[in-house]
Amino acid sequence: MKGIIFTEFLDIVERTFDLEVCQSMLDMADDPGVYTSVGSYEHQRLVKLIICLHKVTGVSPESFNKRLAALFSPVYSLYYPTMILPIPTPLILFAVWSHTYTKK
Repeated sequence: MKGIIFTEFLDIVERTFDLEVCQSMLDMADDPGVYTSVGSYEHQRLVKLIICLHKVTGVSPESFNKRLAALFSPVYSLYYPTMILPIPTPLILFAVWSHTYTKK
């Protein structure tokens, strides 16, 4: 998983709650909290952070994931503008078909 997800996640936690909550989450997860936006990290680390955030704040992981998705929308549109453009259904179907039914 790209590091930008982790850096933005930590920023969102700090803005949504506060620095103390963010640090408590990192301590509970035994995570140093050192990420670069261009690095790649295992997704299990993010899952562990979200679970620890739940334990620290009481906010359910599902609820925070929805909040996270809403807050990430501006980041996605800034860094990946083509991801938010509507794609015509035939192109999606062709992409799935061509990926699924490849000739060997």
